[in-house]
Amino acid sequence: MAHHSRICNDPDHSLIQDYIYDLLKFYGFTTKKEDLMSPEDRIDVTAVREGLRIGIEVYIKGDLDRDIQKLSKYPFDLAFIVGKDIKEGIIEVGDRRIYITDYRLFENRLREALNENKPRFIPFYEWCVNIIGKSQIRPPIIVEDALTKFKRSLTNAGLDNFLEDCLNTLALIYMAEECCIMYDSRRHIKTGVIDEQILSILRSYNLVWDHARGSSEMRKYFISLTEDGKKIARQIISERISRYSNEVDRIISRFGKKVAYIITVGSIESIDEYKLKFDLRKEEKSTYSKSDDLIFHPILGTLNNSFCSWHSWSPVFSFCQFMTYTALYEYAKKFFEELRLIGLAVRIPSYGSYGQYHWDSYKSPKEVADYLLNKLMDVKNELKPLIEEYAIILALYKGGTYTTRRYFDEVVKAFSIPMESIKAELEYLHRAGITSRYIPDEKATPFIVLNREAFKEYLLAKINELTNKVLQS
Repeated sequence: MAHHSRICNDPDHSLIQDYIYDLLKFYGFTTKKEDLMSPEDRIDVTAVREGLRIGIEVYIKGDLDRDIQKLSKYPFDLAFIVGKDIKEGIIEVGDRRIYITDYRLFENRLREALNENKPRFIPFYEWCVNIIGKSQIRPPIIVEDALTKFKRSLTNAGLDNFLEDCLNTLALIYMAEECCIMYDSRRHIKTGVIDEQILSILRSYNLVWDHARGSSEMRKYFISLTEDGKKIARQIISERISRYSNEVDRIISRFGKKVAYIITVGSIESIDEYKLKFDLRKEEKSTYSKSDDLIFHPILGTLNNSFCSWHSWSPVFSFCQFMTYTALYEYAKKFFEELRLIGLAVRIPSYGSYGQYHWDSYKSPKEVADYLLNKLMDVKNELKPLIEEYAIILALYKGGTYTTRRYFDEVVKAFSIPMESIKAELEYLHRAGITSRYIPDEKATPFIVLNREAFKEYLLAKINELTNKVLQS
């Protein structure tokens, strides 16, 4: 049946809108076009299935930011901007995520978001023709994906026996971002986690590249993935998530959603890409050689590090990182180890810019982080009272540790702490002879610590109270 589609040749706004509308109906959603959300806003396509709400704006030309803001105003569980030849990405507005994708990739992105890994009982095109009587719509042309192409190429080359090892190695390097290897004098691999034969195959397909850091005896060689290698690795990880989604859900259940959320957010390495990295720093005992000092104390020192410039835009990150590296440290090790056992995380040595070894780290890619956060996002509101308590502890710590007021003011501003809460806490400490009252003078420190040891013990007691509340199910 050679029905040709105008949507693949002339994808204007209304045709893409019709295609999305019909595709969502095919996936069992109740759909609406031009859904009136308010007197000012209509959403191009909305869909509901078993309580899950999706909002979609079709973008051909115009004001993309306006469409993003429009979608972010309404409580959709999934939000998409679908366009023609548009750059894929994810935009975050507050705690909302908006997926941007080309109309030809929309069904793939929808299936990923819905965790649909089984084929439908009838192809979409046949459903359009035979069930709803539409012949003008064809699904986008499916091009052989990079993973399938690589598998077929290895099979045709008679390298079937190496296929599984190649896929596992690509996933390993993708999660680790780089793997350290050492060569002997003849450039044969002497040590490392990658088999030399496998590395040779991956090099032949231009899936990996070599780079080095450091000099003389500190010099280290690393293997990373090329863009082609990353494309294949992303598919491998996505398939693993689909295959082991039930096991991931069981891991979340064992740890509890609150603890799992805190560990996940507390391990986010970068706000640009939500990759996870949990450093096994506690094994480095030399870090805490001055344990009697507030800054170098094993717990309070972590409090100091948990509020830095890239965290300051979100108190949630600061709180979660602090809890992950203190009260939940052992939980986090077990959490990532369980992810490692099902191929969704890796434990790898971390090296500095000069090739020096730092510590071992667990790392997990963006795809795993996205899956976890989508499963755990409803926990965020439960943390609000705990973050408010943490904010006061952090403000007192900053005010009592540094001779400049700036760090205290940064915390108060970032966390929107009511000054009355700070004053009340300092009034209690003043009556106990531990600190002065609050000092409003902008040129002075916010308060004076009179008994440093008692102040430290007070902060630790407050942190202990907070920890108990976090661990309560």
